[in-house]
Amino acid sequence: MNYTLDSDEVILFEGEVGYNRDVVGDYLTLTNKRMIFERQKGIFKKQKELIESISLEDIKIYNNEVQCNAKGFDINIQTKEKNIKVRFNGLIAPSKVCTLIRNELTGTDTLSRGSNKVNKVLNTVDETLGLDTRGIVKGVLENGIKGSIINGIKGKKK
Repeated sequence: MNYTLDSDEVILFEGEVGYNRDVVGDYLTLTNKRMIFERQKGIFKKQKELIESISLEDIKIYNNEVQCNAKGFDINIQTKEKNIKVRFNGLIAPSKVCTLIRNELTGTDTLSRGSNKVNKVLNTVDETLGLDTRGIVKGVLENGIKGSIINGIKGKKK
C-alpha cells in the first residue's frame, strides 16, 4: 500500500482489475474520494506499486449523468484528463463500482435517482396533457377501475 487514506476517507470497494489493459492483475481501491490503482511488482519480494490515483471529482458529468459506464466485464470512465478502461473478473463488479461512483458524485442512491426520473416524466405528462396523473392513479387504487370509469377521470385542479 503506497498511499494513506485521509481521516474522512472510507474504502468502498477493493478488487483485482486490469487498468487500461485486458489483463486482470492490477488492484483497485475505490474510496469516497478517489480511485487508487496499483500493480504488483517483484518476483520474490512482491510489493504493490502505485500506478495512479484519480480523484472522483475529476470524473466528467454531462447532462447530469456521471460518465462511468459498465459494459460486460469493463467500465469506461471519462475524466477531465483522459478516458480510462477498467477490466474486472466478473460481470457484477463493473456495475457495482459504477453505482458506487455515481452515488458518491451525486450524493444520491439508485432508488432516489430512479424516483427523480419518474417524477420528471409524470410532471411532463401532467403539463402536456393537463392531467393529474398522481390523482388518477390514486383514484384507481381507491375506487378500482370500475369506480374510476363511472366517476370519470378528473382533469388537473386549477
